[in-house]
Order: sequence, then structure tokens, then C-alpha cells
Amino acid sequence: MRISIAEETRQEVVTKWLSGWARDKIAGEIGIGAGTVTNIIAQWTNEVGAPTAAALRELSIEIRRTGMGVRECARGLRITSFVQQDDRR
Repeated sequence: MRISIAEETRQEVVTKWLSGWARDKIAGEIGIGAGTVTNIIAQWTNEVGAPTAAALRELSIEIRRTGMGVRECARGLRITSFVQQDDRR
């Protein structure tokens, strides 16, 4: 018998996974089985595509490792894009 998992729980699992959390840590924190975490991540990965999911997780982990927030990363990207456009002129 399959138990329905709330969308909020699914989003929390994906968010924690993208942040670099291990499957067992996610399961323990949220209170669901490790297999359920694996299934949620697999379903999400299939929806967005495996290369995209892997790249997003890698980016998220790297941002966290450097101590930056997403806003700082986005600001840096905008500045870099602006400078590159200016260089092409």
C-alpha cells in the first residue's frame, strides 16, 4: 500500500537534497523512509532531467561552500554579464 506524500514534504526533500544533504539525513529530519526520499528525488530528477538536476545540486552546494547566498551569486552573474557585454562593444 502506497502512502501519499504531501507536496510540501516533496518540496522540502528536494530543497534539502539540492543543498547537499544526504538521503539518510533528509529521511531522519523529515521523518520519512530513506527509500521514499530516493523515490522523491528520482521522480523530480526525471521531471527536470538528470543533467539539470545534477547541475543545480552542484551549484547549490558550491554556493553554500563559498558562504555566498543565492542573491550574491545572482548579483555576481549580472555584473559578469554586464562586463562581458561591455567588452564586446
